[in-house]
Amino acid sequence: MADHAHNPFVQVNGCVALERLYIRGDGAASEQHSANLTRLQTFSSLVKAGCLEFEVTWNLNPKDPAMQSQIAQPFLQQVEFHLCNKAAKHNHGKGMEKGVDWLARSKGEPVPPCPKCGALGKATFELEVWECNFTKSLPDIRITSTNNICSDAVKGVDELPCFWLRGLVPWSWTFGRASEHITDSTVFGHGPWVTGKWDLPPGACAGTDGSGGPRGNDPRMRRVGWGVVVSTFDCFTPIAWASGPADVVQTVPRAELTALVWLVTHTTGTIHVAVDASYVVKGFKKGPRAAHLSHVDLWTKLWEDIAARPGQIVLSWTKAHTGTDEIQRGVLEPWAYTMNHLADRAAGEAALKYQLPDTICDMIEWIDARAHKVQSRLIAVFQPTLEASNSSPGIETSLLPDKPLPETKQCKIKMLCELSEHCITWRKLQQPCPLVPATSGSDFLKRTAKGKLPGSLKARLATPRQGFWTCEGAVSEETASEVRQEILAAHAAGLLTQSGNVLAVRLHDGGRGGVTREKPNVFEADLVLAGAASCPKVLQQSPVLAALLAQEGMLRKTLNESWPWLVLDRLEQAKVQVNSGNGGAFPCHFDLPSAAAKGARRVLTALLYLNSDWREGDGGEVEILPFPFPDVPVAPCDRRLVLFSSCTTLHRVRPYTGACGRVCINLWFEGEVSVPFPAPLPPCERYDAQACKIVRILRQQPAELRAFCKVWYANTMAESLRDAFEPSEELDAALALHFEEMRAVESRIAPTTLEVLRECLPFKETPLVLRESETADLSGLFDGM
Repeated sequence: MADHAHNPFVQVNGCVALERLYIRGDGAASEQHSANLTRLQTFSSLVKAGCLEFEVTWNLNPKDPAMQSQIAQPFLQQVEFHLCNKAAKHNHGKGMEKGVDWLARSKGEPVPPCPKCGALGKATFELEVWECNFTKSLPDIRITSTNNICSDAVKGVDELPCFWLRGLVPWSWTFGRASEHITDSTVFGHGPWVTGKWDLPPGACAGTDGSGGPRGNDPRMRRVGWGVVVSTFDCFTPIAWASGPADVVQTVPRAELTALVWLVTHTTGTIHVAVDASYVVKGFKKGPRAAHLSHVDLWTKLWEDIAARPGQIVLSWTKAHTGTDEIQRGVLEPWAYTMNHLADRAAGEAALKYQLPDTICDMIEWIDARAHKVQSRLIAVFQPTLEASNSSPGIETSLLPDKPLPETKQCKIKMLCELSEHCITWRKLQQPCPLVPATSGSDFLKRTAKGKLPGSLKARLATPRQGFWTCEGAVSEETASEVRQEILAAHAAGLLTQSGNVLAVRLHDGGRGGVTREKPNVFEADLVLAGAASCPKVLQQSPVLAALLAQEGMLRKTLNESWPWLVLDRLEQAKVQVNSGNGGAFPCHFDLPSAAAKGARRVLTALLYLNSDWREGDGGEVEILPFPFPDVPVAPCDRRLVLFSSCTTLHRVRPYTGACGRVCINLWFEGEVSVPFPAPLPPCERYDAQACKIVRILRQQPAELRAFCKVWYANTMAESLRDAFEPSEELDAALALHFEEMRAVESRIAPTTLEVLRECLPFKETPLVLRESETADLSGLFDGM
C-alpha cells in the first residue's frame, strides 16, 4: 500500500478514469471534486505546467464575466490535445487518440507465432491486418485494394494506432486543418446603416436567417452565413440588407443569432422581425435574465444592445421554406413570408462567399477515403472469424463498400466495435419487433412522448371527409437529420434499387397484360414486407432509421384514438425512397397491396418526408386527388407526415427537379377493411343532395370508385404517366389502353350522373391541414415512450 500511495495510476482501469486523473492532476476517485474544478483553474494550471501553447495574447480582465466564453473554445481544444497526448503514453490509454479505449488482452504475455502465415512472434493485431502474407493474398476486393497502403500503415501504426488499427481520424487532420484557414470577416450591406446607426422608418419590418452553405451537413467543412433584410409593411420592397459570416463556431443557430444581433446593433426604433429559427425565438422569449447554455457572448451582447436602444424588437416565428399556399390558408402573414425568403437568399449567398478553399476540402475528402479503406480492411480481416464463431448465432454482419460513405459516427463505431478482435463480446440481442436487430438506436431519439391527443384536436380528426391529413414536426429535427443521412448513405452504397412500375398494355392476342418499366431517378428499398423485416443490410447500417420504425406502434396508437373504426393493427409494408431529381415522378395510382400479398388488409398510407433543403420550385409535391374535393398538392417539407386512405385516394408525385435529393419513408398499415374510408358524406346543406348521394354510393364501393376515377381524372392520369416514364412504345400502348378503359367505364355511367357531378364538383372545403399551434402536442409522434 505504501508503494501505491504515490502512484495515481493504480486506480486507473480505462480511458474515463484516465481522463479524470489528468484533468485533476491526482489519482483520487472523488467525482464531486472533479465536477467543482473550474475551467479557469484548469487552464491556469496547464499553462503553468507548459502543457498548453497559445499563439494569441490575451488582454482580458479576470473579473470580466465574458472572459470564460471568450477563451472557452481554444481552451477546450488545448485540454483535449493534452489529455490525448498524455493518455497515449499510458498502457491503458494506448490507441485512445481521438477514439475509444481499446485494451489488448495479450498485454505483457509472450507473443505466439502467427496462426495464419506462421511468422514467429508475430501474432499481433497490427500484423494480422497489415503485414501477414496470408491476409495480403486473400482475394477479397477490400484486401487487394488496400495492399498498397500496407507500408504506410506499418510506419504509422506506433504513432497513430487510432487511425491504422481502428480507422478513427485524428482531429487535427480534419477539424484542425479546416480551422487553420482564416475566414474573411467582411460584412456586405446596402442601405442607411452602412454609415452608422439607422433610425428606422415607421412600420419597419425585417427578416433574419442563417445558412449552412453547400457543405452544411459536414461540420468539419461547414462555413455558415447570415442575412438581414429590412422593408416596411407598405410595400415589402427591400430598402436595406446586410450579410456576413459567423465567427468561431460554424453552426446555423449561431448564424441566425448573429443576424439578429447585427440588426439590433445597427438600428434604432421599433421593428417587427420574421425569424424561422425556433432556437432564437424561444431564447428571446425567455428574456435577459434567462441562462443561455450556448452562444453566451451573442446573447449577452443582444440584451445589452436592446437595453441601450430606443424602440421595441418584436419577433415573429415564421416557418421556413413555405409557399404561397400557407398564405392563402392564413397560416403565414405575407410580410413574414416575403422577409423570410429574402433573408434566406441573402444568407445563402453569404455562405457561398465564405466557403473553405477547394484544396482543403479535397484533402479532407481524401482523408475520409483513406480512413474508409482502413475500415474496410479491418472488417474484411475479421469478418470470417466472426461469421464462423459459434458464440454469435443468427447475427449477421454487413459489408462496407470500398468507398467513403456519409455514415454517422455512431454507426461507424458500432460496426468497428462489433468486428474488432479486441472487443468480441457478443450478447443476445432482444428484438422487440421484426424491424430492429438491436435496440441501441433508440438512444439517439429525442424522447418527447405527449400522451393522448387534446379533445378538440381529436374531434377534428374523427371524420376526415377528404380522406387525408397532414401533420408538421412528426419527428424531432435531430432524428430527421440522422435518418436522412442514413438513407442517403444506403443509396450511395448501392443498397437502393431503381423503382419500377407495371404499365398495363393491350397484348397482341387482345388480352390485357403488363410490362415493367423503371422510373428514372427514383430509387427505393423495402424494409418491411408482409409484416416481416426485409433488406437487412439497410437496417443494419441505419440504426436510427431502424429504431424509428420500431416505434411505429406509437403512431398507430395515436391514429386509432382518433379513428377507432380503422382498427390499425399492423405495419404491413415500409419502404424508403430517394428521388435524385431530373424530373423523377410517380404516376397517378392507388396504394393497393401487391397481388402476391394475399389476404392483405391495407387501409392507411403514411408518408414521412425528410427534406430540410427542399425549396419552393423544386417540385416533388405529392398531389392528392380526394374525389369529390379539389386536388391538393402537398409539399415534401422536412418532418411533414401525410396520411390518407390507401385504396380509395388517388395520388401522384409531381416531377422533382431539386439538387439535394427528395427523401421519403412510406408506411402502409393494415386494419378494418369493411368500414368505408373515407366515410360516406352525410346529408349536408352545403353540398348538392343528388351529388352527395352519388358520392356516398361510390365511397361504399371502393372498386367502383377506382374505376370511376379513370373517367373523372382521365387527362390528369395520362399526364402523370408522361411525367413518370420516358417516351417509348410501351408508354404509348399504356396510354392507349388507359383511354380505351376510360371510354368503357364512361359508357356504363348514365349521362345525367356525369352532368350532375360536373355541375356540382368539386366540393369546396378547407383542406384538413393543422397549423403549428394545433400540432404542438403532436411533436414527436414516432419518438420514444
